[in-house]
Amino acid sequence: MNFDNVELSEAVVEKLCEPDVGFLIKTISEKFKCSVDVATGSLGLTMSQMLVLIILNRLGGTANQRTIEKALDVSHPTVVGLVARLEKNGFVTCSIDPENRRNKIVGLTDKSRDALKHFEDGHRLFLRKVFKGFTDAESEEFIRMLMKLRSNLGLSN
Repeated sequence: MNFDNVELSEAVVEKLCEPDVGFLIKTISEKFKCSVDVATGSLGLTMSQMLVLIILNRLGGTANQRTIEKALDVSHPTVVGLVARLEKNGFVTCSIDPENRRNKIVGLTDKSRDALKHFEDGHRLFLRKVFKGFTDAESEEFIRMLMKLRSNLGLSN
């Protein structure tokens, strides 16, 4: 990674190091993961499996595995494993794409739609707690900055 064009002043870098911004992001991420794991665990799902269901839902209920890989920024074997476990537990159906037999089409089931509804209700309550005291503008700016951080790190949005 090339940091030659970094525009931050030394004073700003010092502020980012104390408290360490990486540590802050890590601890917030762990708390989010813990909350999601509790919510998804009661549904018989992992956080990663729930993310697959969320992606499928956002894409209208079906997608091929390659689309899921790109959306989650994970490898093909990872998606194959996630989809296999979801199918085994009745959360998705799988079929061969008639237009390209090398592709597997993954679709939501009634069971996964129920799980998504349950998860989304709890997740909305959690987000209200997390963003308590933020104005709408602050929340939107925070999300914009997070997306910029992802982009700066070469992650897809």
